[in-house]
Amino acid sequence: SSRAHCSYTADLVTIRLPGPSLAQCMDAHVAIDWPAIGRTIRRFHDQGIDHRDLNIHNIVLVNGKEVYLLDFDRAREHRVRLIWTQRNLSRLKRSLSKRGKGSGLECFWGRFMEGYRSG
Repeated sequence: SSRAHCSYTADLVTIRLPGPSLAQCMDAHVAIDWPAIGRTIRRFHDQGIDHRDLNIHNIVLVNGKEVYLLDFDRAREHRVRLIWTQRNLSRLKRSLSKRGKGSGLECFWGRFMEGYRSG
């Protein structure tokens, strides 16, 4: 009898970005460009990139303006569909609400969504 073995290999690209995560920015109470974060995530969604682990620790802000998304090991490429884009946004909002209890969450989310809608 023969056995089939499954294996997984992946390349890991690691660079140090010179900026804090969104979580760190929130903790430090620094100004955050919420619309820029929304626009960045929308660009990924428009290209069919389903991040699957979108949270405030996987967003890095460089010089307060440039937005980078990290940790794509579980990401998938799909046709753009409302179901997975909404799942991504819900995951991010849950992450945000855990950190931003009572600190203007709805205002932050509204500004984020303005950027997201404007693409």
